[in-house]
Amino acid sequence: AELGTNDVSDVYVARWTGSSWTQLPSIGVIGASSPVVVAGGVATPIVDWSVTIGMSGVSSWTGSAWSTTNYPVTYGSSMALTKAQRPVVAFVDGTSIRVRYVDANAEEYATITSGNSPRNPRIAIDSHDRAIVAWSDSDTSGRNITVQRWTGTEWDRGFGALSALAATGTDANGPSVAVDAADLPIIAW
Repeated sequence: AELGTNDVSDVYVARWTGSSWTQLPSIGVIGASSPVVVAGGVATPIVDWSVTIGMSGVSSWTGSAWSTTNYPVTYGSSMALTKAQRPVVAFVDGTSIRVRYVDANAEEYATITSGNSPRNPRIAIDSHDRAIVAWSDSDTSGRNITVQRWTGTEWDRGFGALSALAATGTDANGPSVAVDAADLPIIAW
């Protein structure tokens, strides 16, 4: 993200050609910042970004222009790609965690059962294209990390909550999620 001469940010992408940088046009969203880029195939960058007014989006390079899909978000979002290169986002919408594809079809998974105050969801996709989402949420003991995996029909909630400290009132935050070779989640926070 970079501020222009008008003090408004936009998101820019550049690709290394092997000898120099080739800059693509900006994604063209006023106020866009916090970009995360993934390689969506040969020369096809896909960028997730946010705007401070409660909106995020995913912009995919078509070869000649950016194709953008917006989604509402509060308190964080993240993106992953399926094996077919479909972008999937996990995001907080009010007091719910939502997961949806952000391409032309825009299917949405069932809403995740969350606690009182979900924050910072992170998503990974396993080798069977099942989404695994981790986020920080509060309950009566404090803020913990919650993990759920999509089974194909519902969210598996059997992972329990993570917190390194046994004391109540702790603040587990900022999760990161990865999937190992056996499709088991690894969570850092």
